[in-house]
Amino acid sequence: MPSVGAEMSNQHIQAVGISAVRFVRKGEFATRTITGEVVIVPVRGQIDDIDAIYYFNDVGAFIWNLIDGKTSMCDIAHAVCLEFDVALEDAERDALEFVGALESAGIIEPSVAKDS
Repeated sequence: MPSVGAEMSNQHIQAVGISAVRFVRKGEFATRTITGEVVIVPVRGQIDDIDAIYYFNDVGAFIWNLIDGKTSMCDIAHAVCLEFDVALEDAERDALEFVGALESAGIIEPSVAKDS
């Protein structure tokens, strides 16, 4: 997994608050679930680069499946909290760290929309 670099995520959080931050997957990656583990593989470009293939554990896979451009980080953190029985503060921190790493890797990008 690439190192965490959540600079853009933190800027969005400061500008609009965690409830408004949403991320969307970039289309150039294929997603497969193999024996309970989610594998992300580039469709083009870096396909022969083993470092461009990403493996997610069950929590990472759960978060990945919620990254749709519509589900806010606040909602993702709440879902993680409920699904894995962890404190909300821990779920928020871990979810932000995970999406920061995905963003740094170029797999996702922010899609900010205001809550109604």
